[in-house]
Amino acid sequence: MARSGNGSLPVWRVVVLLGAAGTAIGLIGQIPVLALIGGVLTVVGVPGLVIAQRSTARSGPAAPRAARSGSSTFWVWGGVVVAVAVVAGLLIAHPWSDEDDQQVKPGAAKTPLDFYVVQEVTPGACTAETPGQQYTAADGSSCLKVSAAGGFSVRQLDQIRVQNDPDFGGWTVSVTFADQDGAHFSDLTAQVSAQPEPRNQLAIVMGSKMLSNPTVIERIPSGTAMIGGRMSQDEAQSLARELGAP
Repeated sequence: MARSGNGSLPVWRVVVLLGAAGTAIGLIGQIPVLALIGGVLTVVGVPGLVIAQRSTARSGPAAPRAARSGSSTFWVWGGVVVAVAVVAGLLIAHPWSDEDDQQVKPGAAKTPLDFYVVQEVTPGACTAETPGQQYTAADGSSCLKVSAAGGFSVRQLDQIRVQNDPDFGGWTVSVTFADQDGAHFSDLTAQVSAQPEPRNQLAIVMGSKMLSNPTVIERIPSGTAMIGGRMSQDEAQSLARELGAP
């Protein structure tokens, strides 16, 4: 019996180590199959290791002390078994997928988001005497006359993200359109990018406020627009909520 215990002890240790390593790598690297296999190896290996240790302890001259040590080891490894079993169960019930990183689809915007073609840009803020449909730029530096022809309005967005973008000088709100609105946006950017300055700007408006007026240099086929105007994080998050973000 002593030979059997001593001979099997290294094998069970290797099984437990492989199981723990597989579980750790699978969890850190988000590889569900590897984590699951590692968990199974650990669940099987720990009881085998405990039995082998007890068998070895009984065969030695210091049996009472080894038995106490074996009992302590049993509870430690027992806790490991329970933890690994819980992780394995969670992986089976809810395996990782790319969808876990996706945001919840936003609700309808409180105020529609409008996209207009810029017709004319004049220095300074707009005044009541300025004729036509007009909006003052977000930074207050210019007045933009716009045309609704070719533009479109969106109330339901597919995705909204708030992020810090150094290229825009601060926080931005990225909006992704549903399929039909995405096609409209792509066509509009193609139309605007073909215009000479300053008519190659796209006016992004919500209610009576211009949010951004980016210059468009080429068609944007992605169906995603970036709204940025040197916003703070709080301002960007507030805008995202206005657009329907949860």
